[in-house]
Amino acid sequence: MRGALFGTLVALASFFGLTEGVERWAYNVQFDLRGPIQPQTPIIIVSIDEDSFDELDLQWPWSARGHGH
Repeated sequence: MRGALFGTLVALASFFGLTEGVERWAYNVQFDLRGPIQPQTPIIIVSIDEDSFDELDLQWPWSARGHGH
């Protein structure tokens, strides 16, 4: 009976957003315990802005041919 009551209280607290702080804290603790790791592959950030559209003389949305595969 206590388990069901506890589960109901946790579900209600989660529904009303009362567990978000604890969830964020636990998430951060997991990363702190794991420690930093190096990425397996290089990270590439691609930025598409108005200058990109102007330079390529294209409008959004691009066709499937305009995307990298």
